[in-house]
Amino acid sequence: MTHTYIVNSEPFTLTQAANQGAIITVSQLLSEYFLVNHKPQLFAVAVNQTFVAKEQYASTPLTEGAVIELFSPIQGG
Repeated sequence: MTHTYIVNSEPFTLTQAANQGAIITVSQLLSEYFLVNHKPQLFAVAVNQTFVAKEQYASTPLTEGAVIELFSPIQGG
């Protein structure tokens, strides 16, 4: 079984077949995504337009077709 997500406006399918009923987390998706894509030094993650803190990557489940945005954090004043 494969899982496809939208990462930075592009479809991304996990290459590791997930067991049926397995929960895919942000952490798992990022691990596989960065095997084939450049990993920026600093980045933030939003899932379906909701910010996900780095401490929550391993516990945040993804649903099939979720929209994940990786972006560089900016500072403001």
